[in-house]
Amino acid sequence: MLLVIDETTGLTEDHFLHTNLKIAIKLAKLKKRKERLNEYIEKRRSLFFHKDVNIVDRTLQEEIDYFTQFDDQNTENLIVYFYDPSCTAYEKIRRLRNVLLPDNRLYPLPVTTNLAETCFLIDQLDQHQHVVTAPEMTYERFRQVVKSWLRNASSWLISTNVKSVLSRKKRHKIYRQPRKDVFHQVYISPSGQIVLEGKDSFSVLWKDTLSKIGKNKYIWMITKGVEFSHSPDGLIRHVILHDSSFPAHVPYIQLFLPSASSSPSFQATLSQKEKMVPL
Repeated sequence: MLLVIDETTGLTEDHFLHTNLKIAIKLAKLKKRKERLNEYIEKRRSLFFHKDVNIVDRTLQEEIDYFTQFDDQNTENLIVYFYDPSCTAYEKIRRLRNVLLPDNRLYPLPVTTNLAETCFLIDQLDQHQHVVTAPEMTYERFRQVVKSWLRNASSWLISTNVKSVLSRKKRHKIYRQPRKDVFHQVYISPSGQIVLEGKDSFSVLWKDTLSKIGKNKYIWMITKGVEFSHSPDGLIRHVILHDSSFPAHVPYIQLFLPSASSSPSFQATLSQKEKMVPL
């Protein structure tokens, strides 16, 4: 199995060195530029209003050329593609899936605005490779398995600009540095309801979030541009994103709390009292 992840997520191969997965980062295509995405963002600042980053949608032939380059490396002939729906339409991916068959199975998964959820799914794929790569695992069955992993999950977000993190339309932009240390705290329920819980300094909201989460929870965490002294109890994985990751120059922390019943491996993980260091 090979995992392909869009560069626009901000995730890199180094974030998943702890897994046994083969991972490739699919580079973004910038209009009229040959720079890497992070290099482009680092050279630019927004003084007043946000700036758009012009990411070009690849042609179908370019997509075919990209994915067929892995034919010799992907011995199981299964590619799980974490794609950015803001940059690539599913209709094109559907056509791409048909072109790659029968030599390769392409199982696309849209990346949500909660990257901690994506990191959780990648860990799940690593732990359940024998199930996912089985010949009888169809794409429809694969999607049902992924949904079962995400059932009854909740999440938290603390950021100076919540809308830029939660909105796909606002995410791929360069923002000016926040002038005030005022953060917003948001809870997203298992049903998807978004609730604004508070507005204060980061340290106050972080302490309050830890108190509300409590103990004996399984937590995946994404941080960008923030520092804290105490990690949450039950932390399984912590991924630190570069500041040039989208939304650029917006500090935030995301927590993903899956249901304890979503994976039988959770109980084993908890019994081992595993503590993961930031990546």
